This record gives sequence, C-alpha cells and structure tokens, in this order.
Amino acid sequence: MTKLLQEVKIFLASPADATLDRETAIKIINDVDRSIAGEKGMHLKSITWEDVSPGTGRPEQVILDQITMNKIDVFVGIMWKKFGSPTGENFESGTEEEFHVAYDEWKNNQSPRVMFYFNVSTQIMPDSSALEQYSKVLQFKENLKEKALCKDYDGVNQFADMFRRDLIRVMLEIKGTKVQDIIPEVSLINKYEYHYYSVWRDALFENKRQGERVESYLYRSAKKNVKFMTISGRSIFSGDVEDVLKGRGKEFKLQILLYDWMADDFDDKMKAERRTTVPEIERARRKAKEIAREFCDLGTHCDLKLQIKLYKEYPIWRMLIVDEQIAYVGYYPLNKRGYEGPMFVFKKENELSLFYPTNDYFDWIWKNSGDILTKDDPRLQ
Repeated sequence: MTKLLQEVKIFLASPADATLDRETAIKIINDVDRSIAGEKGMHLKSITWEDVSPGTGRPEQVILDQITMNKIDVFVGIMWKKFGSPTGENFESGTEEEFHVAYDEWKNNQSPRVMFYFNVSTQIMPDSSALEQYSKVLQFKENLKEKALCKDYDGVNQFADMFRRDLIRVMLEIKGTKVQDIIPEVSLINKYEYHYYSVWRDALFENKRQGERVESYLYRSAKKNVKFMTISGRSIFSGDVEDVLKGRGKEFKLQILLYDWMADDFDDKMKAERRTTVPEIERARRKAKEIAREFCDLGTHCDLKLQIKLYKEYPIWRMLIVDEQIAYVGYYPLNKRGYEGPMFVFKKENELSLFYPTNDYFDWIWKNSGDILTKDDPRLQ
C-alpha cells in the first residue's frame, strides 16, 4: 500500500546574484527530503520562478498566477547586493513583490511561513554603478525588520548550515512531530546507527527545557555519572549547570578533563577560536582557572563525587560520556567557537560502536593527566 505523504511546498525567491545561495537551499531541501522527510510522512518540494511555464501578460504576474501563494507552505527570500528590476506594479523587484504577496497571505491565513536571509559577505563589494541596487537592499532589509524575522549570513557555507537547521525546525512546526522522530539516523558501521547534529548547541532532545544548555540537560538526565572533556569551563559551568549539579546528590559522579591553561599551545588554540588579542586570551585563561576553582568548591560544599584533571593534549575533541552508555562527541572547528561545531552521538550497542574507542580515549587521557585538582592546588592560585 502506497504511503501518503504530506507535501510541503517551499518557494525560493532571490535576485540573480544570490543564485548560488538559492541553488544551495534547493540542494539542502532535496537532501533533507531524502534523509528525513520521506520516512516521517512528508515530501519537501522546492519551487522557483524557473519552474513556471511561459505565459502572456506581465512576467511577474505570470509567475505569481502559477505559484498560487495560498498553496505555498514556506517562503524563503535571499538577497545579497542586487535588488532586482521593477515589475511594473509599484515594486522595485520580483523578489520584493513575491515577499509582499507571501506576507499578505500570511497576515490573512498564518501561512506561508516567511524566512528571509541576507548575505553580508564583503567578498565582492559593489562598484559605483551598483551602489543604488545595494542601497535598495539595505532599505528593504530595514523595512523588513518591522514585519518578519530575518537573518544575516557570511557566505554560502554559513548559509548552508543556518538554512538546514531552520528547515528542520520548520518541519517540526508544520508536522507537529516529536523532536526525537525527526532527527536523522544514518548507517555508520554495519547495523550501528548514530545521531548527528550539525551544531552542538542546537542538539535536540525530547525532554530538554526551553533555553537549557545541552551540557546542563545531560547532567540532569544522567543516572549515575558523566565524563566530560572540553577546552574550557564555560560550557560546563554556565546557565543553570550549578543548580542542576547541586541537586544530584552523593551518588552522582562527575569527571572533568579541562584543558590546561598553562599548556604551551593554549594561546594558539584560543587564536583558532577567534580570540586573537592578548587581553582576550588572558581573559580565557583566567576564566578557565576560575571555573575549575568554582567546581572544586562545588564538589566540597555539595559533597559531589567530582574530580577535575588538567590535560595537555591538543584539544581537538570535546566529549560527554553519560552513564558509560552514550558518548556525545564533537570537534572544535577552525576559526569557530566550540559550540559551533557538530555533535555525534554514539551508543554502546554492539562491539562495532564508536562508543568504545571514544570512551577508551577519555580514560587514557584521564590516566595520563597527572593529579586531581584540589581546592588548595597551587595551579588554581
């Protein structure tokens, strides 16, 4: 029996200089459709002006007549330096007119969902002849802020990551699907499967509270113990992390591998994370030390089974291992902050699982990282 799929129509509008960005969006739509949507009862269909058949009359009206905006589920607008050409109906470009038609439809029927993106890359700056076009883009963007949420991105690679995350979120809203039912699972080794999240801080979990950090959620959801390896303490002692740990009790064990702020390559790693000045690096060094000290105090006052070691291996990875059963692993992307990297989730399900080398790696670093920090340790002074 053929499975009926809910079709989600996504219209993409952009001037000519954003063609590559629009094509990237189409590829992402197709990829998400193949990897996620079909299995969840949905079919994503991208629509652009190129899909319209030739007709007589005002060109933009021919497009709008065939698109029928009241049947579109998502409107995606993309702009860079060019605004476009007048359409003959008091609009300065086709993208502008298409947006207003979509926006009017949304005001009346709460659909389509409107998403607008602006490329702020300065790789190609407008010459004097293009300044008028660019000024129109800026004015349109300013006016748009009063009507809808718009996002800036720096180049097509950043747009790809941003749009993929937004698209999955919109699918959740349209379908009303539970979060755990929409996360893609990809075959890795034989029958082993893993979850993948393109950005660590945006990882989705069924019982994660609104605004809760991933780390805080994992501390809270763990039953017995957590092992955490990270470059700095910001992600392990931010937001409501302290309150969560205070409520865990004596039976909860936390082992933390914190990158040694006295390591020879600490400055280089900070520079790779866009902390380029001496004051910024020194602030990061002091912050790491302060948080290590705060954790030592927390372990003493709350009677937690909490241990911290400093490691000097170059911090390529961050990882959280929960209850010796699940490993949450990510890497630190070059020229990005750690939370901007991806997250892989490996489960202890069979002998081929990548959980095992991940867990062994943590244990090896722990064994070879010297003494456990104490409240009076001279390294904390």
